[in-house]
Amino acid sequence: MILVTGATGNIGAQLVRILTTAGHKVRAVAREPRGVVGNTLVEHCVGNLSDARSLAGIFSGIDTMFLFPAPMMSEEIGRLAANEGVKRIVVLSSAVVERRGVETSPITLKHRRAEEIAAASGLAVTVLRPDTFASNALAWSEMIRTHRTVRAAYGRSHRNAIHEADVADELELIALNMAGAIQGEAEAHAVGATAARTLVAIANAPVVAAQAELAAPNLTDEQRQEIRDRIATMPFAELDAIRPAR
Repeated sequence: MILVTGATGNIGAQLVRILTTAGHKVRAVAREPRGVVGNTLVEHCVGNLSDARSLAGIFSGIDTMFLFPAPMMSEEIGRLAANEGVKRIVVLSSAVVERRGVETSPITLKHRRAEEIAAASGLAVTVLRPDTFASNALAWSEMIRTHRTVRAAYGRSHRNAIHEADVADELELIALNMAGAIQGEAEAHAVGATAARTLVAIANAPVVAAQAELAAPNLTDEQRQEIRDRIATMPFAELDAIRPAR
């Protein structure tokens, strides 16, 4: 049986669907499992990766585990999985862990922690490090509907975007072909622009760099604050990582 954590997320839900379509039994774990794909091959479990006590019994009978990089992940997960007989772990990480200058970014720390917890388990480990998910572009939808303009930092920067279904496809291949993996070996699968699905540019929605907006003359303090508030949810270390080369 394959354990999928974060089973209601963009990647986890796709992976559950792909695995069960191929006839594999899945134990789907989520904090709120109501959105998990429902069929006879799926066993639903409630669990929180930040609370080891909530994970009691979920590793029993599991051969391969898909580890979602949850914030504040419990250090006990790897040990619990090994003690219950799990043979291998597939970690969803991020290409950000390989970038310079973002070592203290919350995004980097979250993904690196997931990799380290898996490695410490002593089990066979494979790490998948995709870049930007295509669905991140959905955050632009309201700006496009309202203003026909996307406002974001570093508008001319380039990222390798990948569709979540392609990541899930890769995870399935890894999970089903790890039987011969050497214990403790970690391999980074970089997934990027060569993926089958690509992020399509949205017509008539030019990206306006936040720096250019802030540099515009005659802005009021309120307008400047509005611009800053729009990008406040993005870690500035991550913004620096996607700044185009000069």
